Amino acid sequence: MKEYSVFWNHNDYPEVTREYLGILPEFFISATQKLSEYATLDHIAQVMDDLYQFGGFQYPFGGTVADSGAYQSPEDPDLQPYATIAYKDRFTMYCYPYAITATTQKSHGSI
Repeated sequence: MKEYSVFWNHNDYPEVTREYLGILPEFFISATQKLSEYATLDHIAQVMDDLYQFGGFQYPFGGTVADSGAYQSPEDPDLQPYATIAYKDRFTMYCYPYAITATTQKSHGSI
């Protein structure tokens, strides 16, 4: 899987392992493998929802992802990701505690 790169956040979570992420990365990996070169973030979310069959990847919590990868919500402390999974430097999935994920699309040099 040379198209993917994974960064494990051992600074904030020294004992983080693959098991912390559950099956959520599988939906991201499967979705990105099914996309054309013209796919958008909306396409990935739709395919992830179709694979999961219960929805949830298209409905945001209302927070934002900082440049550092932290999930920021006005009501809560920032969440640092357990892991960051990038696909071809086009799409990135951030996996946070509480099974929260965020997926971003890189365009014109910034996410």
